Amino acid sequence: MERKSSAFDRVCSLAVTLSQPRTADWIADQALVAGNTARDHLQRLVEMNVLQTVWGEQATLYQPDPLYTRMRALRDLARRPRPR
Repeated sequence: MERKSSAFDRVCSLAVTLSQPRTADWIADQALVAGNTARDHLQRLVEMNVLQTVWGEQATLYQPDPLYTRMRALRDLARRPRPR
């Protein structure tokens, strides 16, 4: 992860590509940010319907919101040039 990008961008880019739910601390470690910073940004992403929370055994876990993921894929498909 590159430190030159903003903390929010690092948390977001990591979180939207998760293949399994992860804790805020795990995301913080991977995104090179403090745990509280990650939690603040993750909560913002939940409020934006980019992520959703699931309850783990001992902590809240974060994962991409399936609807957001589908809409992003559709948007990417719609932006592709059509063959002639």
